Amino acid sequence: MGNKEDLQEMLDKLSVAAKKAHADKNFGQAIQYYHQILTLNPSIVQIRFLLARAYFQAKKFDHANYHFKLVQAENIPKKISKLIHQYLAYINLQKD
Repeated sequence: MGNKEDLQEMLDKLSVAAKKAHADKNFGQAIQYYHQILTLNPSIVQIRFLLARAYFQAKKFDHANYHFKLVQAENIPKKISKLIHQYLAYINLQKD
């Protein structure tokens, strides 16, 4: 097995663990896994979106805002962009 296959296997395992922790509402653990994934491959936009959502659900709005804006800067579907806009609007209401 080469390095590329090893990396993909590690990313897959971390992704499964992150999504399980997120589904179990263990946002702190999910955030750690998502960060590990992005350290290995920072270009996975879906993982960054899930990271932003986990921060949002953990009420860490500054971090959520930062990562949502990074996702929004990518070439993403209009539906996801609208959803991010709604998250950002909610976050902005929390600042008032």
